[in-house]
Amino acid sequence: MNIDAKTADLKSQDDDYWIERMSTDTAAFEIIYDRYLPKISRYIYRKVGDQLATEEITALVFFHAVEGIMKGKYSPRNKFAAWLFSIARAKIADHFRKRRTVSIDDIPEQVTNPAIGEHVAFENRKLEKGFSRLTQAEQELLALRFSADLDFNTIAHILHKSAAAVKMATYRALNKLRKSMEGIE
Repeated sequence: MNIDAKTADLKSQDDDYWIERMSTDTAAFEIIYDRYLPKISRYIYRKVGDQLATEEITALVFFHAVEGIMKGKYSPRNKFAAWLFSIARAKIADHFRKRRTVSIDDIPEQVTNPAIGEHVAFENRKLEKGFSRLTQAEQELLALRFSADLDFNTIAHILHKSAAAVKMATYRALNKLRKSMEGIE
């Protein structure tokens, strides 16, 4: 087996394999970090809408995760992705608790790219308006499913619900979003 094949084989190991190795192998954290960074960052950005805050919160999530692993707070009985996203949810909540007031400068500016055409920009505005009409729980569910690209089982672990309940709630939230968007001009 060549080195590239061996590396690929090692990277395909499950999360618990790498977590167990973290105390003796510094590269183990790198595998976990690379595996989850894009999903965690997308999820956080969708919730806070600010790149700098996203980077800060993402760093806190991974710091807290490593600290928790080293202190034995993570149990292999749990799904690692669910545990990590639970940490992310808590850090996002902390972020908003610290920022009780919002100034007009904190609201993200809607920027449209003329190259993508007016139709796409219009559809994006409709989607944003429709999304804002959903409840916080529905927004959270859709953000976990589509921004973070998580499967129903992982979301179920995060939200402490059954996978069937998560699937049904997702279906209902998407229908509500679709109907809401139909009425937007």
